[in-house]
Amino acid sequence: RLPRYCKSNGMFLCIKCRRAYKTKGSLMRHVKFECSKQKCFCCTMCDKKFTRNTTLMGHIVRMHPSS
Repeated sequence: RLPRYCKSNGMFLCIKCRRAYKTKGSLMRHVKFECSKQKCFCCTMCDKKFTRNTTLMGHIVRMHPSS
């Protein structure tokens, strides 16, 4: 099994996209749910798409608070 990350300057780097995370857990969540995944959660108010439902919910709270 190939490694999914490398560690550089105290940060965990994704091998595929080179995004950096402070914790291995955050990187593993990224690899499992975000990296190279299709954005399947769509905001019904502005049609912006997200890879995670929690990110969509945060977007709605910040960008469409009156809805």
